[in-house]
Amino acid sequence: MARARSGFKKAPIIKAFTIVAAALLALFQLPSSWIERFYSNGIYPLIQPPLAFVSNSVPFAIMDVLIFAAFVGLVGWWWIRIAKAGRGARLRAALAMAINTAVFGSALFLVFLLAWGFNYGRLPLTSRLDYDEHRISRDALARQTVSAITELNRLGIKLHAEPAPSDDDWMKKLLPSLNAVIADFGRRRGIGVSKPKRSLLDAYIAATGTPAFIDPFASEVIADSRLLAIEKPGIIAHEWAHIAGYADESEAGYVGLLACMRSSSPFVRYSGLLNLYPYLRSAAAPWTQEEIEKIPRFAPEVIEDFKSISSRQNERYHPRISSVQWKIYDKFLKANHIKEGTENYGLLLNLLLGIRYEQEWVPAVDRPE
Repeated sequence: MARARSGFKKAPIIKAFTIVAAALLALFQLPSSWIERFYSNGIYPLIQPPLAFVSNSVPFAIMDVLIFAAFVGLVGWWWIRIAKAGRGARLRAALAMAINTAVFGSALFLVFLLAWGFNYGRLPLTSRLDYDEHRISRDALARQTVSAITELNRLGIKLHAEPAPSDDDWMKKLLPSLNAVIADFGRRRGIGVSKPKRSLLDAYIAATGTPAFIDPFASEVIADSRLLAIEKPGIIAHEWAHIAGYADESEAGYVGLLACMRSSSPFVRYSGLLNLYPYLRSAAAPWTQEEIEKIPRFAPEVIEDFKSISSRQNERYHPRISSVQWKIYDKFLKANHIKEGTENYGLLLNLLLGIRYEQEWVPAVDRPE
């Protein structure tokens, strides 16, 4: 009986501690240098591969189970507790359940931070690379655009004459280059690969215009089931960069692009450039006639691929659903100290143009002597 009473007295303390800890970590970010050393390059590389192994061992999306369990569990928990309380005690039961729900949400947030979320607070890539914003210019953008289109044409013409590799084949060519990139940036261990999965929410995901995202609790990648073969490497490289600990969208895009372009597979490099070009196009101010004359035209094969991608994107896209989802994600990013919100995606080009390269697609790393 004494032990039971002791445990009962500890319960409110544990609940209060959980809520307070979650609130403090949500409001005040841990030092970035601490996160970089002890979490992103310490604890996280140890826990991520086992999570990915478990995820790959399960044929369904663990995220679906977590969402279902959380929703049904909470609704059922509330209903049972209030129903059992009876008349006159339901308000007290509702208040108790409100506290319990806050504890549950706080505990979930703490698990999120430990499983992946602390990566939002790591040091920016620009602090480790030779980055200078003065390198970002209209001329640099024009040169990158010309280079991308030229390479897209060269690869696109060649690849259209060949069958597309299987997912397993291109993933085997993407993984080594991704691990090489993150090793250059200070990570001592490679990632545990997460194979793309289809969610029960596939139609909703497509309606939002989201090609893929990660489940941070299970280190798994959820992808639109109708992604084209030519899209997959570029998109999955971005998600694998997230899994490698790059929570910032622009940094994940940059790391994923480097991984694609340093791959031995022409198919992977082509997909990476297909994923890059929309950023180049959206960033460009109206070109002058002189500039237009310097920009090569796309080969018919590349135009065909862009049209196929656009058709796939528009097939199930719903503007209103997408708008709501992206507003929610914008608030989520800002709550996790990404002040630009969803505009952070566009900063990929700042990294691409502002970083100096030792050789093609190999950034110069600023290492203290």
